[in-house]
Amino acid sequence: MSHVNYLCRYRLDGQDLYLIWYTNDVDGVWLENRKVPVFRDRRRLLEYAAEHRICIKPEEPRLHNLDLVSEWLAHPDQNTIDCDALNTAWNLFSDVSSSVGGDFDSDKDLTHEVYEKLFQGMNLPAVTPESKQCQPTWAKDEIELMRQVLLHGLSLFRTCTVEKV
Repeated sequence: MSHVNYLCRYRLDGQDLYLIWYTNDVDGVWLENRKVPVFRDRRRLLEYAAEHRICIKPEEPRLHNLDLVSEWLAHPDQNTIDCDALNTAWNLFSDVSSSVGGDFDSDKDLTHEVYEKLFQGMNLPAVTPESKQCQPTWAKDEIELMRQVLLHGLSLFRTCTVEKV
């Protein structure tokens, strides 16, 4: 089965940037020379995709707000956990790691429960009945584990991306 490619929009350090994310049996991101090419605007990404014969599915990209994640990492608090933003970042970091052969979230036995709480806290309509909204309660060790995992993921993400001009 071939990849289905999408625009992926993220905000980091006050800039909105784009990369190419794909789904298949394993999700990942497009690489060039073992790095993730990122673009300041979708027009440039689409030009790059055309040059490299990458078919992009026309769909509005969801914003991955890594600035919000970075702010939380600087001041982790159970009252400011945005399950949607943190879960979305976790998934992006996992896909980048998978693509570059990184070690993000390599101890899933340890992190699975925290990840599941984040996922449940998103209250996705497909998995959460309207009358059963989930408001996770976080222990200090869970917050610290989540912080360590996401710090590692953000560091990996910064190391693996390269802006294309």
